[in-house]
Amino acid sequence: MTLKTLYALIFAGMAAILAVCIFITFISTKKKIACVLRSALICALVPTLANVVILLSSSSVVCGLAYALFYATINWILTFVFCFCLAYTSTKIKYKWMIWVLYFVTLVDSVLMLSNLWSGKVFSLYQLYDSEHNIYFLTQGHTLFKLHLFYSYFLSVLSFATLIVKICMSAPVYWRKYLIILASLLVVVLWDALFVVKKTVIDKSIVGFGICSILLTYFALIRRPWRLINSLLGKLFTRSSSMVFFFDADGECVYANTPAKEFFSFSDHNLNACKEPLREILKADFFPQNSKSFTKMYTVQRDEKKIYLRIEYKSTFHRKKQEGIFYSIQDCTDDEENLKKEKFRSEHDELTGTYKSEVLYEKVEKRLRENPDVEYYLIVTDIKDFKLINDVFGKEEGDRILVRIASCISELNIQDMLYGRLSGDCFGFMMRRTDYEENLRKFWGYFNEISNILKDRNYSIVIHAGIYRVQKNDFSVSTLFDRARLAISTIKGDYKNGAVFYDDSMRRKIVWERQITGEAESALKAGQFNMFLQPQVDADGVMCGAEALVRWNHHEKGLLPPSHFIKTFENNGLVSQIDLFMWELACRTLQKWKRMGRGELYISVNISSVDFYYVDVFATLSDLVTRYNIEPKNLRLEVTEGLISSDLELKMPVIERLRMLGFVIVMDDFGSGSASLNILKDLPMDGLKLDMDLMYRAKDVERSKTIMRALIGMARELGIEVVGEGVGSRNQVDFLKSVGCSLFQGYFFAKPVSIQDFENNYLNADRIHGNDKA
Repeated sequence: MTLKTLYALIFAGMAAILAVCIFITFISTKKKIACVLRSALICALVPTLANVVILLSSSSVVCGLAYALFYATINWILTFVFCFCLAYTSTKIKYKWMIWVLYFVTLVDSVLMLSNLWSGKVFSLYQLYDSEHNIYFLTQGHTLFKLHLFYSYFLSVLSFATLIVKICMSAPVYWRKYLIILASLLVVVLWDALFVVKKTVIDKSIVGFGICSILLTYFALIRRPWRLINSLLGKLFTRSSSMVFFFDADGECVYANTPAKEFFSFSDHNLNACKEPLREILKADFFPQNSKSFTKMYTVQRDEKKIYLRIEYKSTFHRKKQEGIFYSIQDCTDDEENLKKEKFRSEHDELTGTYKSEVLYEKVEKRLRENPDVEYYLIVTDIKDFKLINDVFGKEEGDRILVRIASCISELNIQDMLYGRLSGDCFGFMMRRTDYEENLRKFWGYFNEISNILKDRNYSIVIHAGIYRVQKNDFSVSTLFDRARLAISTIKGDYKNGAVFYDDSMRRKIVWERQITGEAESALKAGQFNMFLQPQVDADGVMCGAEALVRWNHHEKGLLPPSHFIKTFENNGLVSQIDLFMWELACRTLQKWKRMGRGELYISVNISSVDFYYVDVFATLSDLVTRYNIEPKNLRLEVTEGLISSDLELKMPVIERLRMLGFVIVMDDFGSGSASLNILKDLPMDGLKLDMDLMYRAKDVERSKTIMRALIGMARELGIEVVGEGVGSRNQVDFLKSVGCSLFQGYFFAKPVSIQDFENNYLNADRIHGNDKA
């Protein structure tokens, strides 16, 4: 075997070693370091195999290509080795572009080496023969080749500098980790430099590639620095707040850190004094023979204080023989106390300390499930006009009342009663029917005590209660409490303490509301909703326009007035679809009247508060009048005081824009709310509607007339048109005329009728004469 063949086999073996190292990088858990090292090792395969070709080939062209590949990949190896050193030392480069500059220069170097195949400006080949007449091809470097060598050693210096800087900045315990890598790289670089200087016929530095690959892979990816780990763990346990014990295989304590010695009150001279306290805490032998590990929570009573300890136990074995055991004990008292406080805060209302609604629901549901044969009552209490109490006496006083209510509930001391704060001033209870009946007097005493909380300030608190009898296989708990609340709504107007049971009529109302909610959209598409019109006339009986009133021609119930469904639709948002239908139908009707020569007539339509949250009111109405070619003033818009009593920032700009566009804005049901004078003073309205029923339902009709006379006078002074609504008699008409009312609407003149009947009976009439028998 010739020398060339021998070294070719050695280099092939080095290539195999590189392949094994590359495989290890794929299975290593140190992904970042392994990825960079893999790139360097893959590049190292090229010059290793190239040297095998150089030794075995007798063709100058083949050897020239092999040398070009050899030199082209050397600096890629060194570039990736530098990146490996950065990753291994966790060194951050401030300017990322510097790495990309190195990649670019390396790429240029590789291109120059490969271009030598046809340019010959980097290096040239020449032949040598040994004593056995074996031919060797060697290279003679030119100027560019010297630049290549300079860049190679520059890259090597970068790697050495990275490791040296890291060593200087690290604690001595880390030096060994970096010195091993530094020494491995230094040996390879010196070996390569020796070959460049001596210029032997065979490049023996390739052997260094294999050796360096083994060293880097082993020390970077395989070997764990045990001395470093042991040193760090020793310092960690010494300074740890946890109590740490080590016992040998004979059960002797060989180590305990400072917190352990302080907690169990023993010294370094008597480490075994910890055994007995451990037995007392564990309620078992401190040295389990069969258990390999466990983590459990234990409690210790010290100085009338309960201490919570989390104890972790681990045992080590070698060939099924126990080597020793380890205990880590952490004082979790503060954590447990905080956890209990956090749990209490998560379950209880912050102000009153009673259960939150969702927690109360869960506990009630569990109680009902566990006691299916017991009859229970669910009770909801509500303070009448609690918002007014907050406004008049201040929120702090309101909070004090709620806290006192919670205290009174607790003082009821009814066994097994569950209670909590549902929302605002609403509290919910659950108790057995028998307990409620037996403690009825106590329960009403609770009512009376709450009523007198503000007695010294001449205010009597009114509290109402809704009671629901729980049935078997009933609805969800939240629904049951909602039914108790619904019962309260039937006595909202009562200014005396009172309780009311939920009954079937309320249930039927809920069923009806659910039914019409489910049917509304399909009914709208089927054309079951109709527009009825009620004329509005002036003092001479001449019709000026009409108000649009919706009717539902229900497939089961027949023709339904708005009172049967509008409130439900306002609550669930469906009213906006009804309003959109009415607006468009009104515009279509006005367009028809305009073509019939009655373009001076108007139709008043309602705008619900809900509309502002579901549709673009301004865009929709302005688009409708444009599309149907009608004047905005002919589509009057009626708004209620309730509509603008909330979210003024949202609604008032829209109303003002509509008014500027030409729409006439009329305030409906004026006087029925609590802020009427403020509305008259501050808000831009074109008309007011006064309901005559409000006057005649009053105890003193004359006083009501005086008030109405004053309101109409103020409106006229402000240039606001007044519509008398609900006019049912000649006397009412005469009174309204005498005080300056502009328009009249009511059964005295005409009932609401369908569009067809309206057009047949009133559209072409000169006047509408009143009728007391209407």
